[in-house]
Amino acid sequence: MSARPLLLVVCEGNLCRSPLAAALLAARLPQADVRSAGLAPPPGRPADPLACDMAHARGVTLAGHAARAVTAGLCTRADLILAMDDGQRRVLEARHPFLRGRVFRLGAYARTSDDAPLGFDIPDPYRGTRADFIRCAALIDLAVASWLPRVAARWPAPPVSALQS
Repeated sequence: MSARPLLLVVCEGNLCRSPLAAALLAARLPQADVRSAGLAPPPGRPADPLACDMAHARGVTLAGHAARAVTAGLCTRADLILAMDDGQRRVLEARHPFLRGRVFRLGAYARTSDDAPLGFDIPDPYRGTRADFIRCAALIDLAVASWLPRVAARWPAPPVSALQS
């Protein structure tokens, strides 16, 4: 594994959830190389327009995103893989047994409220309403926030050089 960790965010089509989560993680973890991919994507297709709206509302962009498939090579290089639900986590581990221990649900360490159980799946908003995308993006926000301290503890950001100030 490289000094700069590779985080791979996975969903089904790589059109909505994983591109948004990857953009949010990349914006907050400059020490990491964050990418997204899908289990069954339409290759080359841009992010869903509603996902782009959700990204824009959060200060990130999905411009230039092109859906791509999860590959064995990409999985081999990934230090951490975050899937949107437990079914996707199981599919990844079944396809690539060497991934066991590196694949987690994006929502594994988050709660939807103080009294809610730890961990949740993030439902696919594809072909849904704006309200579906808003709910999905809110869950992604919670999930991403729960991973930030874990990733930073494992792979701290390099110190800023005095020459860069």
